[in-house]
Amino acid sequence: MHVPDRPGVLAGITQALGAERINIEDFELQHLSPERGGVLMLLVAGEGQGERAAALLEEQGYGVVVSPVLDE
Repeated sequence: MHVPDRPGVLAGITQALGAERINIEDFELQHLSPERGGVLMLLVAGEGQGERAAALLEEQGYGVVVSPVLDE
C-alpha cells in the first residue's frame, strides 16, 4: 500500500492491526521521497487475517493490494 511520509503513519497502521489482534509477520518499507511517501508491504499469516487487515486498512483510506506469498 502507498503511505505518506508523515509522523505517526506507521504507528497508526500497527496499532490498528494490533487492536484487531492481527499479527504482522514481517514488513518492508520502500521510501520514495518526503513528497511522495513510500510503499509499505506487510506480511500477515493466513488468508483470513490478510483479508481482515486489508479491509481495516482500506477503511482508513489506504489503497491496499493483496497477494498470496505462496501458491498452494
